Amino acid sequence: IEMGFYRFLTPNQMVAALCQQVAEYPQTRDIHFWGRFPGEPLDSARERMELLSSRVLTPVRQKLASR
Repeated sequence: IEMGFYRFLTPNQMVAALCQQVAEYPQTRDIHFWGRFPGEPLDSARERMELLSSRVLTPVRQKLASR
């Protein structure tokens, strides 16, 4: 974490960051996420992926479609 490989963002911050990245790099075709971190319990990964799906990916798709 101290080395900056990971960023911890709220869902709204993540939406803004992803939209900004796609705007700055329009050649972006795919964005990938870790489904489960090494050693992470399945319940934790499931909760994170559900949050990502419902509160991040849907708004990102809507914002990018309206451009």
